[in-house]
Amino acid sequence: MNLSILNSVPLAAQAKRILLSRFYEAFPHSLENAKTFIVSFETREAGGYGLYVKNGHIIISAGSVSEFIAGAGTLLNLIRMSVVNKTALSEMHIEDVPEFSIRTHYMPAHFGNSFEAAWPNEMKRYLEDAVLAGANGYGDWFDPNDMPDPYSPHVYCSKSMSLWEKKKENLRTAKTLGMGTMLVVTHNVAFTDQLRPEWLGKRSRRLRVQGQVLCPSNPAARSVCLKNHDNLFKDLLASGVLLDRIALCPYDDGGCACEKCQPYYPVFLSMAVEILAIAQKYFPAIRLDIIGWWTSEEEMGLLRNFIRSIGEEVFGHFQFNPPYSRSHDIPGNIREFTGDIPLSTFVHIGYSDTREDVYNRYGVHSAPDRLKSLISTFRNVDCSGLNTYNEGFGDHLNMHLSSRLARNPETSVREIILDYCAAMFGCLKEPMESIASILGEMQYSDFSKAGEWYAKLDGLKALIKTPPRQSWAFDHIIIKARLMELDYRIGNRIDWKTPADIGPAMNLIEERLELSELLWRDVYGLGVLSHAFIPGRMYPEWYGKYASIMEKDKSLIVPGSVIGKDV
Repeated sequence: MNLSILNSVPLAAQAKRILLSRFYEAFPHSLENAKTFIVSFETREAGGYGLYVKNGHIIISAGSVSEFIAGAGTLLNLIRMSVVNKTALSEMHIEDVPEFSIRTHYMPAHFGNSFEAAWPNEMKRYLEDAVLAGANGYGDWFDPNDMPDPYSPHVYCSKSMSLWEKKKENLRTAKTLGMGTMLVVTHNVAFTDQLRPEWLGKRSRRLRVQGQVLCPSNPAARSVCLKNHDNLFKDLLASGVLLDRIALCPYDDGGCACEKCQPYYPVFLSMAVEILAIAQKYFPAIRLDIIGWWTSEEEMGLLRNFIRSIGEEVFGHFQFNPPYSRSHDIPGNIREFTGDIPLSTFVHIGYSDTREDVYNRYGVHSAPDRLKSLISTFRNVDCSGLNTYNEGFGDHLNMHLSSRLARNPETSVREIILDYCAAMFGCLKEPMESIASILGEMQYSDFSKAGEWYAKLDGLKALIKTPPRQSWAFDHIIIKARLMELDYRIGNRIDWKTPADIGPAMNLIEERLELSELLWRDVYGLGVLSHAFIPGRMYPEWYGKYASIMEKDKSLIVPGSVIGKDV
């Protein structure tokens, strides 16, 4: 097969590049007499994109860079599925206008996750995947944890200097793809070299305060925090990064549990005013979102007053955080809680139906039913869309699902997963159908089926062709099946008391631990890990009992994310 671009327009330049690249990646052997798809790009005033197929000529019309790319994504899906099903590309007219305007993916490169480990071209590919699926926004967090202040003249070199440059490159790339850019801001989290005893904030599990916090009620400490934000915003502008939104959250990371800072929400909002003013110096049109992590009904009243004080034209959305429980949906009575505040969501997509597999414990995260159920509730409560929270390559499928569903919640999740399989595995109809079925079943974490999944996937390996530098797309599915099978055979082992009790399961345990390392290092390419990405959190439930019995050396080092006594 061949693909020829008959006509294009400047707004479609990225779509044209990606369409040609992905087409010849999937179908590398162009032939003189083979079928040729002739494509034209045309601008239009209407939102979304139009895709027309008639008499062998394909027209993609749109009014923005990201919508041209989304149209190209749909065309690629149609061509791949026509090849899989051995059918011709039929005449059609598709009008795709997204139902929800916010389709942003927050992908913080931190804690040693795969976004932090990824290099710019890897992330460019990942961002292209998001826009091809229909996303229109990208977010990151310049996380001060584990780092000295990169803007201090006393810091000779640091991880932050290198990582900051990668993050800026990712934000610039997102803009070239037509994505809006969002920066999550932790208002009072400081660098390691700023943690003077007299400036420290007080942490508390009960008051949901964690991270390397300085006390906002201490004028010197507050000044340090504000200077950090000024340095970053100034640097972003100088580096050619354009920001559309900042999103602040009062807790996790952030907050302070000292008496002077209680109640905390007014303290947080006062700092939000100051940070917004700093951001506006460098990005005058920037808008401010508030992430609703652990926000109470009483605090919502304060937020309404805050919005009036800064101006409704400056405020973006209150990002409501759906619960991590089986009742995933936005509550039907949420407007009793939020009033008429503009609403979007902050949705964790780094787990499947339940949090059984969160933080790369197993591999791929698959949550089609959870995401469809959640997104289908948006229209009932006047919600503008979603900002997903991603923690690495394991969320790739859920990113694809949520992008498509936020455009049209009525889309069949089976259809979306089949399109995903055709794009990521380059296989024929039968193996594609098998993998799609397994991904659908995996979401419910039925460990008793894992052995069957593994056997099927192992038999399909020879038929799989993943895209360049994305071999994890299949590897983390088959590894997940094997890890689940091993854990099913090991059991929870709450009756373990001595090394002799563990002995019968030791071979399974050793294979399980070896395979975990292979997933994290060889498949996801992770390096040094921190915070939520440490083995103690990433191993299954039985590991804690195993380690307490088998590990002789006890460290005095306690991760800072493990907070001691509550205040």
